[in-house]
Amino acid sequence: MARAGQRDTIRDEASTTFAGAIETSSEFGARIYAEALRRGMGKAEKVAVIADGARYNWEIAALHFPDCIQIVDLYHAREHLHDLCALVIPEGGTDLTRLQTVWRTMLYEGRVNEIIA
Repeated sequence: MARAGQRDTIRDEASTTFAGAIETSSEFGARIYAEALRRGMGKAEKVAVIADGARYNWEIAALHFPDCIQIVDLYHAREHLHDLCALVIPEGGTDLTRLQTVWRTMLYEGRVNEIIA
């Protein structure tokens, strides 16, 4: 159900494909590149890669999608943010909890550059 002021989103069932197997990252990169081409990537003005932030995912993206927008998925972004907060305030306690709450809000609002600063 859409929130007030939002339109209901209708998803085309054929709009999503999944690629997965037990294989090397090199083989996986070739697999998703072929799928992207099959899905019309050659006509796209912009390409985005969503991943968990692991280095090898960005290496695959750089090889096969060199000009792509790189996006860390929200679940893993929160996980990385939690780890970063623990480095900034290693003792824990209320200061750590407060920082996690503030930065999580900033993350949801798209204020990533402010967190980095």
